[in-house]
Amino acid sequence: MVDIHSHILYGIDDGSKNIEDSVNIIREAEKNGITHICCTPHYLEPNFISNFNDNIKRLEKLKNRLKQENITMQLSLGNEIFITENILENLYEKKAISLNNSKYILVEFPLVNELKYAEKVIDSLIDMDYKIIVAHPERYIYVQKNQDYIIPFLNKGVIFQSNVGSIIGMYGKDAKNCLNNLLKRQMVQVLATDTHKINSTYYKLDVLTSKIKEKIPQDYFEELTVINPNKILNNDNIIVREYKNKKKFIFF
Repeated sequence: MVDIHSHILYGIDDGSKNIEDSVNIIREAEKNGITHICCTPHYLEPNFISNFNDNIKRLEKLKNRLKQENITMQLSLGNEIFITENILENLYEKKAISLNNSKYILVEFPLVNELKYAEKVIDSLIDMDYKIIVAHPERYIYVQKNQDYIIPFLNKGVIFQSNVGSIIGMYGKDAKNCLNNLLKRQMVQVLATDTHKINSTYYKLDVLTSKIKEKIPQDYFEELTVINPNKILNNDNIIVREYKNKKKFIFF
């Protein structure tokens, strides 16, 4: 699996606290089949304000430490950017960055309240040739209530990334049910871990991926976990399936 969403770069946000934590988390990831991790610390003003130069230094220090530990994990850098009206300015000033220096940016919507200007901001990013990935839609209450909320974004070419942990209710029953429906309707294009600490998502990865494989075709699973994440980090166009119209679904 290639993981495009993680909080394993130490000392920045609510994820890894120090380099020892990062090394231990990455060792756990390697043991459980992850081959490449994109480090995506939060950019969320005023709580988590990344400094690009500091983040690069942390990343290089972490890579050097991994070499010393004989850990062969590939690492790249990005941000999970909370969507605001000044997101373009922050990208231009490199306060926040794309994934692995690509055109793909990972954005986060509010968990509780629908953002009225979201489409306007997304349109402005598309106009600047960015490709938008929206993190964990199944965690947003307004998407849990109505998965069709994301259709206008899908029609604009927006990509949706769900968290593998949602499949067993790591973010609550509503997020679990929502992800089940999104997967059945093929409205998700990427799966990632959103890992913050050791003994969490990577530790349970076999169980999580097995649960997901029970619910979707194997080729779709490969797209979500390997093919599309690789294409994103290589700045290529991903595979986007035609989503299915709304039906009455029975929760798994």
